[in-house]
Amino acid sequence: MNDSLRESLSYFGLYMKMFSVKKTVKPEYISFGEHKDQYFLYYEPTNVISDKIFVWVHGGGWNAGSPKFFDFVGQAMAGYGYRFISI
Repeated sequence: MNDSLRESLSYFGLYMKMFSVKKTVKPEYISFGEHKDQYFLYYEPTNVISDKIFVWVHGGGWNAGSPKFFDFVGQAMAGYGYRFISI
């Protein structure tokens, strides 16, 4: 099996894990500019275990994707008790 096929087949398991994360908090939409795409999502966990904040920069070269695509990461981190920002 070539590497690209193996990689493509591995995504199914990843997607299953991504979409199985329970949504326990509602992220706060925070705008920081005049354009509608200048925002970040802040996740405040119910039970905070640390004063640290994780910041996730999703990439996309300012032309693809959004912080909403990575809600599963914010939900998981909030579920573990960490504050989280997706930008």
